Amino acid sequence: MTKFEKECYSALKRLKRAEKEGSKKRITRETVGAEAGKKPGAIRPIRHPELCEAIQQAESDRKSGILTASKSKKIEFRETVKQKEERIADLEKSEEELKQKIEKQTEVIVNLLHEINELEDDLASCKDDLHSANNRIKNLMEKMQPKSV
Repeated sequence: MTKFEKECYSALKRLKRAEKEGSKKRITRETVGAEAGKKPGAIRPIRHPELCEAIQQAESDRKSGILTASKSKKIEFRETVKQKEERIADLEKSEEELKQKIEKQTEVIVNLLHEINELEDDLASCKDDLHSANNRIKNLMEKMQPKSV
């Protein structure tokens, strides 16, 4: 559900409450749009068929006078369930995205660990080479010193 639709459903809910409190205001796409702070004609049947259907149903209920408290609660419950389902879907999508990020980061970490091991091996080899070079220099230095009698 888009932000626009959420705002319009909230506006529709407010208009239904106002109708229960005695307001005689018609419930139309224009009045719902105005209540939501939108321009006239912003709610279009082609773009928002479910919203338009809900508006028509609310106006039909208002005309026939059957918008009772229990029906209103059922409608609010359905809307709440729908919002919760959408929230769950959003969270599941976020979870999947996070899992993919974790997988990529884990791969990077493993590659870095391999590189660290290679560098440690190179360092150990360099230390061995340095130690050998030092021993050779030491031996050469000893050979170059005159022997005392």
